[in-house]
Amino acid sequence: MATNVQEIAEFLTNRELKHEVDEQRGVIVTCFQTKHYTDGEGEQYLGMIISPEEDGKFLKVFTPRCYTVGEETNRAALMQTLLMVSWRTKMVQFEFDDSDGEIRAIIEFPLEDAFLTEQQLYRTVNTLVAIVDKFHPVVIKALEEGVIDFGDAESPLDALQEQFSRFEAMLEELGIDADETLKEDAEDVDNDDDDDDDFYI
Repeated sequence: MATNVQEIAEFLTNRELKHEVDEQRGVIVTCFQTKHYTDGEGEQYLGMIISPEEDGKFLKVFTPRCYTVGEETNRAALMQTLLMVSWRTKMVQFEFDDSDGEIRAIIEFPLEDAFLTEQQLYRTVNTLVAIVDKFHPVVIKALEEGVIDFGDAESPLDALQEQFSRFEAMLEELGIDADETLKEDAEDVDNDDDDDDDFYI
């Protein structure tokens, strides 16, 4: 099972995604236009390599030289920012080569005895481009100014509070008192605890 460059190329063709097969290296090279991200030459394109490894049982999708970090740059702020991006998102990780300062964004996963599907590949590629593009302004600010600033990005607690407020509003529209409902649920829990205590005496 697993996969190979021919199958991956077919999946990309089905999605009308331009690409080149590098037979010598056994990888597929492609790139995507971006909204925020700019490469080292100032172009709004994100290069990408799709690399099946271990006889197709392991897949790597990464952006070579997504960023390059020199000795004089704000490494501490940049590394913390990249870790925070990984924390806030799914799938995407970042790799750093200290020999030349290369930073890659990467998604990798084992296939082992499973097939690679077209939808899996498309989600992987799409997610990688979307995350790098979305957080590029944050990464560049950390790289150039040493400032970690996610702007209007809300904390998980704020997001949870907003969802609960919407839930309360929806209950009110249905004529349900959220506070009273929560109070009744709490009383039921207390009663259940009392019953459990009696049972185990």
